[in-house]
Amino acid sequence: TDFPTKYNRKFENSRKGGILLTKDERIESFYRLDKVVKERGLTFYAIAKALGLSKSLFSDWKSGKSVPKVDKMLAIVNYLNTTVEFIIFG
Repeated sequence: TDFPTKYNRKFENSRKGGILLTKDERIESFYRLDKVVKERGLTFYAIAKALGLSKSLFSDWKSGKSVPKVDKMLAIVNYLNTTVEFIIFG
């Protein structure tokens, strides 16, 4: 995906395939995701099960400990019919 230049630093793949966000940005992005999940009438457990993800992925995200790697993030947003840009930047 091509992202606007001002967002490039967030999406430069680190050696571990991560998205570069501060702890506050990780927590804010989780709450945007949480809103979308609730709007769709889903649960994080159901999403994890459907996509073969660990349940701890979402709790780690909520606490600001980490965000999913790019491939998992894309699977989540595609499943929810939203975008990475919206989840990360609002």
